[in-house]
Order: sequence, then structure tokens, then C-alpha cells
Amino acid sequence: MFNKVSQILIIAFLLINLITVLMTESPDLPWAKNHDERIKKKTDCKPSEAALFFHEFLKSRGINSGHLADICCGHGGDAIFFVQCGFDVYAVDRDPSLLGDLDLHGVKAYSFSPTDFWLFEESFLDFVFDLSCYKSAKKEEKETYRNEILRCLKPGGLAMIAMENSELLANDFTGFNILKKIKLEKDGKTCNYFIMEYQR
Repeated sequence: MFNKVSQILIIAFLLINLITVLMTESPDLPWAKNHDERIKKKTDCKPSEAALFFHEFLKSRGINSGHLADICCGHGGDAIFFVQCGFDVYAVDRDPSLLGDLDLHGVKAYSFSPTDFWLFEESFLDFVFDLSCYKSAKKEEKETYRNEILRCLKPGGLAMIAMENSELLANDFTGFNILKKIKLEKDGKTCNYFIMEYQR
């Protein structure tokens, strides 16, 4: 009786291991050569000047890791760049078709409107990076956005946001201290970008 039970357990163990191997999506296995074409894709997206500037600013402060949300990430060139720099990146866009294969590059992609409830816990984010979402949002949407960035960003957290001028920024984001301002080209237009620190 004992031997039969042992044999059954051994067979079950071998079957579990066989199933595990068969479920592995390794491109090196003959059966898996064309199983998932996504693994062969490469991104042609390059980081924006704003992303490069924000990264250099963080480096100057000795920061090279943390939870970063790329708001309205588009095709994800900046999100992929920040992952490559060592950050845990959460790419957000209301259009799921833009998020594509970002997960293959280590990006955690979320499809929801940044002007609605953000799918993050309170004080979860260290950094928020936004090239255009807040600036282009409607007045009523901006209020929700502000409430969510206040909820999700840690005290002392940093945000880089596009805005018309520092007066509007200071008026909209009370509780933030503006640390840096830069003018950069985006889509053929000059944009003001501000790096600010949340002082809860």
C-alpha cells in the first residue's frame, strides 16, 4: 500500500513538473518559437527632453530609484527610459491601445483617466511625471487631478508638470514648493516645465 502511494505521488510530481515546463514561454524551446511574437518586439520610442532633464535633476540629488507614475504616457518612451534608469514605473493612459507591450520592458501599465480616481494607494508614489495631461485638462478635471496627486504622492515626493507659468502653478498646487523651471520644445511648441516638491 505504501509503495503504491509513493508511486502515485512520484507520478503526480513528474506530471506537475512537465506541465510547468510546457507552460513556460521560453523562445528557445522549439514549440515556442512563434508562441508569443511580442517578445521579439523592440521599441523605437526615445525619451523626451523633459524626461532626460528630470532624470538628471534626480541624479543630482542622489536619487536613482522609487515609484514613478508617467501620467498620459502615450507610447511609453519616457516610461521605458525611467525603467532603464532603475525606477519602478507605472504608465498611465486612458487609451489602452497606447500601452501595448510596455510590460515587456518592465513598465506596469494602467489604463484609466488621470482626471478620475488614480488606481494607487495613498502616499504610494515617490514621483509624478506629466508632460501635458494637467495642462490640457478641463477646469473640473483639474480639481480631481489635484486631489489625486495630493492623495497618492508621498510627503517630500517630486512632480514634474507642464504649466503656462509659475503663478498658475503656485495657485493650483498649494502645498508644493517649486524647485526648478525649464523651457523645452514639445511638438514644435515651447513649454514650461516645473519640478516641485510636495510638502504635506
